[in-house]
This record gives sequence, C-alpha cells and structure tokens, in this order.
Amino acid sequence: MNRLAWVVPSIKTGLGKYTESVKEILKDFYNLDIFVGETGFDINELSGYKNIVYNFGNSRESIPLYLAIKKYPGIAILHDRTYHHFFANYYFEYINKPELYYEILNRIYGEDVSLYANMQKKNGILIWETEDCLKYHMRELIYPYTTAIIVHSKNFSELIKMEYSGEVKYIPLPICKSFSFKDRQKKTYEPDGKIKLISYGFISENRMIEEVLRVIGQTPEIRERIIYIIAGSIHNAYMNKIKSLIEDYGLDTVVKITGFLKDEELYKYIEESDICINLRRYNTEGASWSLLEQMLFGKAVIVFDNGFFSEFPDNVLIKIRRLEDLNDKIHEILSNPSLSYSIGTISKKYILENFKIEDYVKEFANFLDITAFSREKKMILCSLMKDIVDSLPAKQRGLISENLLNEISENIEEIFYRKFKT
Repeated sequence: MNRLAWVVPSIKTGLGKYTESVKEILKDFYNLDIFVGETGFDINELSGYKNIVYNFGNSRESIPLYLAIKKYPGIAILHDRTYHHFFANYYFEYINKPELYYEILNRIYGEDVSLYANMQKKNGILIWETEDCLKYHMRELIYPYTTAIIVHSKNFSELIKMEYSGEVKYIPLPICKSFSFKDRQKKTYEPDGKIKLISYGFISENRMIEEVLRVIGQTPEIRERIIYIIAGSIHNAYMNKIKSLIEDYGLDTVVKITGFLKDEELYKYIEESDICINLRRYNTEGASWSLLEQMLFGKAVIVFDNGFFSEFPDNVLIKIRRLEDLNDKIHEILSNPSLSYSIGTISKKYILENFKIEDYVKEFANFLDITAFSREKKMILCSLMKDIVDSLPAKQRGLISENLLNEISENIEEIFYRKFKT
C-alpha cells in the first residue's frame, strides 16, 4: 500500500475528532502515519512520503504544518475560511517580524489595508479578531505550496477556485463511527416542562451568547420556560460580560455556565438538551464539525442561513436570517415542544445518508489517484521556487517566496509537461 502522511495541528479539537473519524478506514487503503503539530515532529520525516495531507486550522498550532509544507509540498485540507489569525501569530509571535506582516498585507491587498491594520492595532483592535479577517483571509500564503486543495463546503470550494489555479475538491465531512449515540426516545413534555437550550465550543463574542441572553432576558414567556446551558472555555473578559448580563436580567436560575467539558460530559449535556444554538456573528469555518455532532444526536439546531449552514435543506435545521428571528423560533418550539424532536429526527436521518465515512474515503482516494500527475508537477515547481529563493539575498526571500510560484508557474508549466512526457 502507498504511504500517507496525515498532518494535523492538534488532536484536542474538532480536527482531532475528524482524524479519529477517518484514520481507521484510511488504514485499509494506505500505510497511514499521523503527525501532530502541537506535540512537535521533525518535518524532515516527511521527506519519504509521496502523499502528504496537511489539515490546516486557523490557529498557532498550524505553524509546524506551514513550515513543513514550504519544504515538502502536499495536499492542503483547508478547515477554515480565514487564516489571518494564524498568520498574525506567525509574523508577530513566531518569527517576530511585524513589519513583514504589514508588508505582506500591502502586497496582497494594497497599501490602504496595511495602513488600516496598523492603525487599528494602535487603537487596540486586532483585525484578525473582527469580521475583517474574512475580507483579508491571507489563505493566499498557503496556495503556493499546495499540490491540491480539499474543502468540506460547496460554496467555499467555489471561492477557492476563483483564487487558486490547482485542483480543488469538495468532499463532505465524514461522520464519526466511534460516536456511540443512543437512539432518542420521544420526549414527554409536561405542561410546565422546561425546554433546554445549549451553546458550546470556544465561547467568544462571535458565538453571539450575549445576543441569546438578551432575547431570553427581555422575553418573560421565554425566560420562564427554558434552561440555557453555556459550555466551553471562555476568556475572563468575555466571562465578565456574560455574568453581567445574567445578573442584569436576573437569569441566575435560568442559565448554567459549565466551563470546559470533556467529550463524555459534553455529550451528556447535548443528549439532555432539546435545542442546540449554533450561531456565528460571522462564519470563519470551512465547515462545522459541531453541527454534524448535534445533528447526529438528533437535535434541532438553530443556525444563521449563511456559509456552510446554508447548504443544508431548510427542513433539517432551524434557520434564521436575522437575530430578530431567534425570538420567533424559540416561541414556535415553546408552543409546540415536540417540534424539536421531529426536526431532530429528520436531521439525524439526513446526516446518516449524506455524510457517510465510506463515501468520504472513496472520494479522497480517487482524488489522490486522479491528481497524482498534477501534484507531482506542482512539487517540481515548488522545488524550483525554493532553489531560486535560496539563491537570493536573505532580506529578499520572505516576500518573494510568497508570490513567486504563482508568477512563474504559468510560464514554465509546458516545460514540465514535456519533461514528464519524454
């Protein structure tokens, strides 16, 4: 069997669950070796692999992946729509060259954007922690070193194809066979029964917890009939905001904050809940592993109708188009509590039929086969780029290496085509 290097930033996040989901069945097709950036590995160990897959996330744990792909090009699975947070960490913290960060912004997006980012930072605003991170996503810095790209969202794949000239493949996320969810029993609701809502993950302002709390706090008929669970790590500053809202609206008996939970504890809370709230102020994810989890649990999930979430049929999710719709949707469930069960049942059936791990592996293996020639050609281009960059004065290398491959590839592709044909 062919060897396959599977490189991930961390196994503690959704990417860890994703890796657990695919590794056993991938081993039926490849001699699979897993490399984890967070725990460290010698990137030169990748030198003997013809097939390397880099699972990029938008966090500092992806730095070893970036260092490795620059030396050993491979397929990139882009799990996020933006990599601005990652590259900000790379330039400001890892290589400690903030001036290069601003120069890169200038080269890619123009001087105005570079000056804007600098001004915002001086004012205490980091643009990679705002919606600007989607406008200035910086994924262009990964493209030159990739031999092909895989994504898990249809509309994200269309965006990539507009920017990237290589092979791009959409493959649905695979559901995890190791999940041992019990089949749900239809819940019996008492007349004064409470509806349980849950939001979980890394709890930041983008998760819109404050907005949910205001809807609950400002609407007595909702406040009196629900329990709201907030699960996940929360920075102290944001925790203070949340606790202040809870106090202002008198929600001490309505809202429970659990903090970080291990999977076993988290899954118990999800199982006991009626509705999952999976909102984003802006959607930075390439896809949503948490959404698949929630649907596989047979839960009704409230989402914004955008990005990855918009790709699902309207009858399998509770979609809202504006925040004001959240009040109406919760009222709808309160007036007909069994509706959450009905939506959850349809949701789980849809996931089981459309996100099969066997289909994922089949499409993945086929993609590796049909792109083998183009990927090998791209590897030669990357090697040539490295040789050219290494011949330049050191102070010129950082900027040129980010742009050189795309600039030269169109002109010399035919040379390599003849090289392979002869």
